[in-house]
Amino acid sequence: MKPLKYFTFAIAGVAIAGAATLVTGDAKELYMKWEVHQKDRPQPPVIDPGYASTPDKPGKAPSDAIVLFDGTNTDAFHNGKGEPLGWKILEDGALSTHNRGTGGCVTKQSFGDIQLHVEFRTPESQAKRTGQGKGNSGIFLMGKYEIQVLNNY
Repeated sequence: MKPLKYFTFAIAGVAIAGAATLVTGDAKELYMKWEVHQKDRPQPPVIDPGYASTPDKPGKAPSDAIVLFDGTNTDAFHNGKGEPLGWKILEDGALSTHNRGTGGCVTKQSFGDIQLHVEFRTPESQAKRTGQGKGNSGIFLMGKYEIQVLNNY
């Protein structure tokens, strides 16, 4: 896999959280089959955690990750209106929003409880700009909450 300079998306394992989970019906019978510390009860799979990218070497996603962009295609995304993604894949495998008005980058698949790994860079051509004009983007979760990606230097 090539190093990805603009965006990489990987959604890793869905976690089931909460000690007070309500279990009903057939699931309750299955759940009650094992005692709390019984050693032969089902265990979660061992996950290879992978590693982050460096300038010299592309990263590796965790073994349970759903890799949404690997530098080759944008099949996992649409533009927010259900249309194909209008972003470009550059020669180095980077995903770029070079043209204004191409819409957002929205996953076709829905996710709930996630671990999100994103790598990004801002264009060098904006180095002389100031404030939010230098590189301003965001990652929206559930169509409501935004993680701001801002080059503030």
